[in-house]
Amino acid sequence: MRETKYRAWNPVSKVMHYGKDVSITQSRYGVVESLVMYQAEDVDQVLMQYAGRKDKNEKDGYDGDLASLGDALYLITWDNEYACWQMKRVRGSHALGMPSIPLHNLSKSEIIGNVKENPELIGSRSE
Repeated sequence: MRETKYRAWNPVSKVMHYGKDVSITQSRYGVVESLVMYQAEDVDQVLMQYAGRKDKNEKDGYDGDLASLGDALYLITWDNEYACWQMKRVRGSHALGMPSIPLHNLSKSEIIGNVKENPELIGSRSE
């Protein structure tokens, strides 16, 4: 069974919470029933799920992470249409010209940040 874990972004304090700071209660079917943020203000947190893969440095890959592979930068994201995790190209080029690649390529990539803590990597503002 795949490991299920989350991290949460606090848009007010601009802090990413991991591990013991994020407590998730799930039903037996894996549906998130509650999220408890320790030391959190009364703000909406942005919950990001672990994608089940690690980069070449054994760093966990989460929804919203940015990974470099060759001269391209990819965003780890869930694809609702195909119901799978993918790496969506946000900058640079891919040898085959593909706009996204399967998540198993993360093991050849390096996570260099995420869209919340490092929005400058993709030229957008953090939420």
